Amino acid sequence: MHRKLQSMAVASLCAMWIVLGASAARAQEIEAFLPSASAPCAGELEKRHRSDPPWDFTTNSRKPTAQQPTVFLHCIFNNDPKNLIEVDWLIPKVKEPVAAKTSAISPRYSDKPPEGQPDGCLIFGNLHDKALKAQFWARSEDGTRVSEETGKDCLTLKTTDARTEIGPTQKLSEIVAPFRIFLSSNPSSPSSSVAALIAFEGITGVRTSDSHSYQSFVTYRLRTEDGIPPSELDGAYAIAPRWVGPLELLARCRPECGWNSVWRVLR
Repeated sequence: MHRKLQSMAVASLCAMWIVLGASAARAQEIEAFLPSASAPCAGELEKRHRSDPPWDFTTNSRKPTAQQPTVFLHCIFNNDPKNLIEVDWLIPKVKEPVAAKTSAISPRYSDKPPEGQPDGCLIFGNLHDKALKAQFWARSEDGTRVSEETGKDCLTLKTTDARTEIGPTQKLSEIVAPFRIFLSSNPSSPSSSVAALIAFEGITGVRTSDSHSYQSFVTYRLRTEDGIPPSELDGAYAIAPRWVGPLELLARCRPECGWNSVWRVLR
């Protein structure tokens, strides 16, 4: 078993890169793929939602493109000029506080074509006590969750993972997707209502090394709500890969297989 898993590690996973620092080349790469935080969400399913003050936000979803045929992008833009808003768009997996006049972006992946444009539950408000349904491009893997939400009270549901189905082996292709996640500037007290937000943003994806191997990568930067690098943080964040599907086996056999997960502290 260990020999088989080790073979999988060599054949299927070449490396996990978490790029630190801000070289000119990496900075240009982020700028090329990551939309500005103040830009409206890209996509074909834009809809603005206004609820009891001060809730005012726009949802959008972009289907895969010819350049990135496996990337589904889901986005929420907070239209309010002063207040952050807590959101949890269950199936698209946008779950975070969104700073005023900025967007949160969540990439999802599938090598299958979109399965339609269903309405998905979105819970919002600082007390998570309000809900609506917003349209998004669904993946084949989302079908069960979409069915489970039909006719249900969104406030009784919760976020769960829909794992990408494993199909026949295809030619490796490069994938690049932008992301933007807002975190509390005080990791020791993430639920504090007075703590400022820090945008953890960048690009993630896969680069092919040769016809049989690839590198998974994350290139990121930290920005304040005003879009500038933070001068200091109240603590440290940690980032680590979360292996799912077949690669969960690799995580379990880590000591025996002779390799370690990569993790870095964000500062």
